[in-house]
This record gives sequence, C-alpha cells and structure tokens, in this order.
Amino acid sequence: METNSGLKTPFAKLDLRDRKPVSPFGKLPLEIVYQICKFLPSDSLKALAEASLYIHLVTQDNLFWKQFMQRNMPWFWELQAAKNQKIPADLNYKRMYMWLDKMTAPRYGMDDVKLIGVANRRRIWGVCEDLADRYSKSLNQPTVSAMQWGSG
Repeated sequence: METNSGLKTPFAKLDLRDRKPVSPFGKLPLEIVYQICKFLPSDSLKALAEASLYIHLVTQDNLFWKQFMQRNMPWFWELQAAKNQKIPADLNYKRMYMWLDKMTAPRYGMDDVKLIGVANRRRIWGVCEDLADRYSKSLNQPTVSAMQWGSG
C-alpha cells in the first residue's frame, strides 16, 4: 500500500493564542471556569481541554496546574515537602503533573525503583478514598472525595 507523501510531513506547531474560540465556557467569568476545571478528575480535564480550545488556553497557567496538582495528587507528599525548599521559578507544573500522572499510574511490571513507592502510595490512597466514601455514606456524612486534600 502506498501512502501520500503529504501525510509524512511533520506536524507544524500552531499558535492558537490569537484565535477567538466560541465556547459556552467563554461566557463565564474566568474564576468560575478555573473552579470548574480545578474540581474535574484529571481524565475529564484532559478530555475537556482537547475538546475546547478555550479550556485549553485557560489551563495553560502554571499556578492553575500547581493548585490542580495539590488537589488531585494528595498522595504526592514530595510536593508538600518541596514547599520548604527553593523550587525553580521556571518549573512547568503542567508537564510535571502529566509526567507524574503517567509514571505513577499503577501498572504491572513497574521497574522504576524511585517511583514504585509513589505509585504504590497512589494506588493505596485511591482505594482508601473509595472505602472512606462508602463508609461516610453509611454514616450520612459528606464524602471524602468532596473534601479538599493537600490545601494549605
């Protein structure tokens, strides 16, 4: 089978910052959009950012990703410990989040000794949150997932 040579050209980076996307989210105040995005599970946020150029642009802020990381990775204690150390000003929290999300996802055959403990902690934390939510429901209490971990 022959392929079109035009399909072999490398993908050109597009600068989308000057586009004016039309999105229902664009009608909301930026603070509200941040709050919506901040409370989404990571897979939902990734999907929304892929589907909505507005959300993609809004979530480019480094502070957003730092806060998102603190909220969605409560099992990553090393981030909390790093608050006492000098963190490089040019640290890209989005890249760090995406890398950690991928590298600590529990999977069979993990062999990175430095991350296997963090991945195990992530797995156990997720199970504990599920159990805590079920227990809280049985007591008619607010669910654990509704609480904000890692804030402060």
